[in-house]
Amino acid sequence: METDYRVQGFDLTNGHPDGRFNVTYDSAIGIYGGASAIIGETAGGSVHPLAYLGDLGFAKQMANGMNWDVGLSDAQLAVYLPATRPAPGATVYSPGATVLQAYTHRYDLDYAEVYGGVSTTHLSAHLYISPDYLGQDLRTAYLDLDSAIRPLEHLRLFGHFGFLAPLGGASEIAGAHQGRLDASAGAAWEALWGELKVTFSATTPRLPYPPGYDQHREAIGVSLTHFF
Repeated sequence: METDYRVQGFDLTNGHPDGRFNVTYDSAIGIYGGASAIIGETAGGSVHPLAYLGDLGFAKQMANGMNWDVGLSDAQLAVYLPATRPAPGATVYSPGATVLQAYTHRYDLDYAEVYGGVSTTHLSAHLYISPDYLGQDLRTAYLDLDSAIRPLEHLRLFGHFGFLAPLGGASEIAGAHQGRLDASAGAAWEALWGELKVTFSATTPRLPYPPGYDQHREAIGVSLTHFF
């Protein structure tokens, strides 16, 4: 469970808490895979499925101890935001004035990626390529850099830097044809039952998507994970 969920700097839950269930698999020959389902509170206080995420890949360790991996990932995301529309049979009180009805609008943001990268004990770098990012006819490349250290046996400090670069397309997202940075840092306390994590995240520039909605640029997230 976590207070906020972000994907490559994109705020999926609009600052509301969510719950996630993960299943992962690693084979001795290097094949791995995983699937996640996320539910959370949305505009209007309702709880809905927010995302289904999956990946399948192959990893191998080299003679120098470094690991490399390649794979495919798929994300089916949904964002629910407050909106207004003319109310059915609305009365016009003056010319051009219409009674508006509040409702919750669903935005579907599905996309797939192919990726590859390398990793060591404390560092990893991956490049993700998407032919249709967020389902908006926008080709992108995303560079993901991650690091982690353990100053104490059960304490992990981590950091992340990401850069999303547009490669072309006909997207109508405002500012979509400009690069975007996102970064995060935090700490996680590990125990036999699971993990407690605190993360600070920031994105620049502010992402105006879905259309007409300005994403929060910074966020502090707290998550509690239980291992089965």
